[in-house]
Amino acid sequence: SGGFNSAPFEPYDPEKAWTYELGTKGSTANGALQFDIAAFLTKYDDMVRRRQVLVGGFFLQEYSNVGKVEVKGIEVGLTVRPGGGWSFSASGAYTDAKIISTDPEDVVNLPGDRVDYTPKFSGTFSANKDFTLGKDVPAFVRVDYSYRDRVSYIDRSGFAAAALPQVSDKISLVNMVAGATLGGVDLSVYARNLFDTNKAIDPYVGWANSNRTRPRTIGVKVGYKF
Repeated sequence: SGGFNSAPFEPYDPEKAWTYELGTKGSTANGALQFDIAAFLTKYDDMVRRRQVLVGGFFLQEYSNVGKVEVKGIEVGLTVRPGGGWSFSASGAYTDAKIISTDPEDVVNLPGDRVDYTPKFSGTFSANKDFTLGKDVPAFVRVDYSYRDRVSYIDRSGFAAAALPQVSDKISLVNMVAGATLGGVDLSVYARNLFDTNKAIDPYVGWANSNRTRPRTIGVKVGYKF
């Protein structure tokens, strides 16, 4: 919606975006195969960015409308249920998000810069097995894998050109869970970040304060249905 800066800077204008998407989804008659695919395009004007401006010997913070951005990409999802209690799911996305033009007076970005915090590739995969313990105890085991490409951060008012772009790590995580239902009680044991991956989530490596992935966590979850 736009907003106000502190003196001596002028207010900034609202951002505007038009998004276009075309896709389809479907499944086989018995539901053994489900799929979806979509392509999208976003025209994004007057993107607001923060910058540092030297005024009277001090760096002051100003928000300004940098320029025009174009985002295009494709997303795909697939689920397969081959029988025997098995279910496999996968999804993936490719996103090309770039700055097309900038205000000549702005020093934060240049045309061709990638949009901050936007991974080029991301995806997930999961495998689930439903089965029965004994005669009448439903149970399951599930493994989830997720991947996210590096994300970047570019601010020429805060970093020297040689230090740009600032980038995070690529992140691959594996989670596992196994559970059963006993007389209305749901009991499960889980492990999140199974391999104790330690990666930088955001691209603030240059400031030495990037958030890290949560360490491996193992726990038990109990729920009761009534």
